[in-house]
Amino acid sequence: LFFFFDFLYNIIGIFYSTQPRVSIEETIYTASYFTLYLTGRIIFSFFNISQIETNFKIIIGISLAFIAKIFYFVFFHFKMISTDGRVSYTSMHPNLLSSLILIFSSLILYFIILEFLKTPKKIISIGALAFLLSAYALLIFLTSSRGGMLGFFLGILGLVLTFSFRFKMNFKFLTIACVLVLIASAIIFPNHFERIKGLFQSENVMSIGSRLHIWTAVWQLFLKSPLIGFGPGVCNYEAYEYTNFTMIDAHNFLLEKLCNTGIIGTLFYLIPLFLLFSKAFKNITNISTSPSPKKIALSG
Repeated sequence: LFFFFDFLYNIIGIFYSTQPRVSIEETIYTASYFTLYLTGRIIFSFFNISQIETNFKIIIGISLAFIAKIFYFVFFHFKMISTDGRVSYTSMHPNLLSSLILIFSSLILYFIILEFLKTPKKIISIGALAFLLSAYALLIFLTSSRGGMLGFFLGILGLVLTFSFRFKMNFKFLTIACVLVLIASAIIFPNHFERIKGLFQSENVMSIGSRLHIWTAVWQLFLKSPLIGFGPGVCNYEAYEYTNFTMIDAHNFLLEKLCNTGIIGTLFYLIPLFLLFSKAFKNITNISTSPSPKKIALSG
């Protein structure tokens, strides 16, 4: 329901937008996302959990073929590599590719959690799934998408902390393995670590200092219309008043959302996410002594 309100509010935003054409384009994108979500919700409502798992496996199979193709062209033909050394896919931006891989990774995580909760545990299955997840993580790393890497790290960290709290699991060896992999990656792929280091270099246009300047500009713009914003998609066009650029990228989704649709529109967007995460956490932490593995895995 709140997703529908978010979509409806974007339509309303067209009428007060300072850049109507931009807002119309953004609303069309929102309509596409909402339609896709609604279609998936309707389709999956007819399936039981086993049928949903089957669909998950089909999607994972397709994603594996997709990733294998990218790895093949990158490592054997040195293609699908942008001029700055980042892995991309045809016209797909590396950041977008990273976001897509994150979605696929969440499906792999579902089955890893499911195997962890089974008795007895199938170590071979868990190992195979962990290997696949590592391949997904490697591709995210090769895209040099700092948001993608951070999202993957925070997602894994959140799951580890949550399941440690609920099931008293010891992730010491997993932590050591992750540190070793990080060190090895820094040695094998030093150019991708340069992008991470670039965040802390003041002379780099993409440094944190540079982005703080942009975030400050976007915040100042938001304060001019905090309740309703300036219209969907407008932020990146209007913030030039406070910067030296004619068109910028806010590099911060929440600030951009606040600037575009104000506090009202942002709440419509955030409330369903908050309800989703709170319900998932409740499923994990407050479940009965005979937990449903599939319910917990879906929550994870």
